[in-house]
Amino acid sequence: MQPAGENDTPGRTGEEAARQLAVAAYQASGVEPGADLDQIAEMAANIFEAPMALINLLTANELLVVARHGCSFQSVPRQISFCTHTIQHDAVLVVPDTASDIRFARNPLVTEGPTIRFYAGAPLVSPLGGHRIGTVCILDTKPRPPLDERQRNLLQSLAAMVMDRMEMRRLDGARRDGLARFSRVTAALPSAVICADDAGRVTHWNEAAERLFGWTAEEAVGGPADRILPASDRASHAARLLRLSETGGSPNHAPIEVTVQRRDGGVFLAEMTLACWREGNGHMASAAILRDVTQRRQAERRLRHLAHHDPLTGLANRVLLSEALQRSPRSSPCSLILLDLDGLKHVNDAFGHEVGDALLQEAATLMERCLDRRGLLARLGGDEFAVLLRGDAAMAAAIEAELRETLATESFRLRDRNFRLLANTGYATAPGLQADTLLANADLALHRAKAQGSGTGLAYQPAMRAEYQARRTLEEELERAVENGEFTLFYQPQIRLADGRMTGAEALLRWHHPSRGLLAPGAFLHVLEASPLAGRVGDWALDQACRQGAAWRGAGLPLRIGVNLFAEQLRLSGLDGKVEAALRRHGLPPTALELELTETIVLRKADSQLEPLRRLHAMGTGIALDDFGTGYASLSTLKRFPLTRLKIDRSFVTEIATDRHDGAIVEALLSLGRNLGLEVIAEGIETVEQEAALRGRGCEAGQGYLYGQPMPPDELLALAQARHAA
Repeated sequence: MQPAGENDTPGRTGEEAARQLAVAAYQASGVEPGADLDQIAEMAANIFEAPMALINLLTANELLVVARHGCSFQSVPRQISFCTHTIQHDAVLVVPDTASDIRFARNPLVTEGPTIRFYAGAPLVSPLGGHRIGTVCILDTKPRPPLDERQRNLLQSLAAMVMDRMEMRRLDGARRDGLARFSRVTAALPSAVICADDAGRVTHWNEAAERLFGWTAEEAVGGPADRILPASDRASHAARLLRLSETGGSPNHAPIEVTVQRRDGGVFLAEMTLACWREGNGHMASAAILRDVTQRRQAERRLRHLAHHDPLTGLANRVLLSEALQRSPRSSPCSLILLDLDGLKHVNDAFGHEVGDALLQEAATLMERCLDRRGLLARLGGDEFAVLLRGDAAMAAAIEAELRETLATESFRLRDRNFRLLANTGYATAPGLQADTLLANADLALHRAKAQGSGTGLAYQPAMRAEYQARRTLEEELERAVENGEFTLFYQPQIRLADGRMTGAEALLRWHHPSRGLLAPGAFLHVLEASPLAGRVGDWALDQACRQGAAWRGAGLPLRIGVNLFAEQLRLSGLDGKVEAALRRHGLPPTALELELTETIVLRKADSQLEPLRRLHAMGTGIALDDFGTGYASLSTLKRFPLTRLKIDRSFVTEIATDRHDGAIVEALLSLGRNLGLEVIAEGIETVEQEAALRGRGCEAGQGYLYGQPMPPDELLALAQARHAA
């Protein structure tokens, strides 16, 4: 066996030359050892429990290591590098034992230090022509089993992550170069730049100075620099230069406005920035950058316009709308319509913000045309608009319906695609009310309309404010409940249907309200789930459930405890660390805990946010999908989600003994669980007939009122002891 030689290396063909150009592009952009790539190398080593991991580029003659973990490689001759073979294909290359592989057995990296015996590498595929420019690889000094499909996919994902980082560096470098060139060009064009020596003679006079003052560079260079100043101001300017030179000539002071004159004698105000420095010959030199203040005045006028108008659509903005509301006469009817465009976020996500912005502009033009000067149309931000009308509720109702209908029936043609938008509207009419109150009322109506679905329009009703205030009161009470420790956990038993033995318990939140007594989740969970408090309450429930599970185990009752997760817990980082800490704190094995999530939470989470659950699944913690079949989760969810158990919703259990459709659905879910290697538990079992129907279909576990309502921990312990004794 020989090391990889000339015959193993891709030929110096046109394709290889193009690949080398791609490699050079990443070298030129500063791809060098850095914290971000080293972290990925460390991540790769940790994930695969390998002592060494490398990220490298394959140049014409060597393998250049740009990040490493567990080794000190800087470079390796290309003819002996394993990665020379990896880049010949898109797939992951795995060599379980290099000493047994004819390609590498005599390779000095195998026979000598560091005696590499295991290699797995994934190519880095550049978006520049799809060239394979290098690899991410893991190494071991001992032979290892081949990587399975999941591990190969994971290594390729790490390679894609590395390529993303490298591409960002390359693009950032190109962007910086472009900005530098742009800065040099624009610095010369819009502003006059005049340089002078210590005698006050012009040494440089750019084209902008020619345009601004009327002297050509040939006429100005060598002449007095202060000719651009009126005679009465030249002495003060000389004193200014002297003070600046005595302080070191730093240009980091604010520009000043001075009166300057053109060749024809005309005067105008200009902004001037001065700088002084000492030349190599020891003489002082100075430079002045000047621009006509006329441009500033125009910019100020533009800023005043922007302060009152939306820059994208040209419509009035929130400031102008507020001023118009304040000027509205209290004695006559005034109506405000708020519109929220539904579907714009999808357009931005799917086609980019450039298309989304164009769609906003088209929608704004359509609404202006529909409104036909009957009111003030304003964009409040994002996809929200407002219309201020001088008219009563009937007029507002007619116009908001007309706007919704116009938007709903219009097909917007952009980039050879048709787009449609629906609008939710809320409107309020309130002669004599404060502007803020009118806006708040319309906003409440809009919020309620959005909750009812796309294309809905609602008028403000006083009951809406009462409901809003009730919700705010509940939010405040929840904050107090968290601070005062008013929450507790009840537990509902989970039964093995074959013998009736209790095998687990689901922890369910209860609230000891100071005035309303013990509250079930239906009274507060909808508000808590939408609150940042959900993360704190969820972490508390996790800790309490682990503590109770450990206590039951100490009493001879080794139950698996199910804990419901909030979406906020997944949004925040560190879920896996919090779970591990709670298990360690209470001495509970990972297999004694099951985390439950609803389909809604699953659908909202990107794959990257599921990584903590994958780590917990790997250490043995159960992951259950609650209420499966009632939401919108597809079967692909079961593939990408690290599940151990499905929970059949009670809606399929209630009529299972009499409804053949429910029976068929349950049988399908049970079959699906078996084929995917998942446990299945049925919820909401209340009768022996339901239990028999489930057991007859092969369901192994269940929970429901037949076995016990949610109860305090001591009652569940007594119930379990009684069931087991029987």
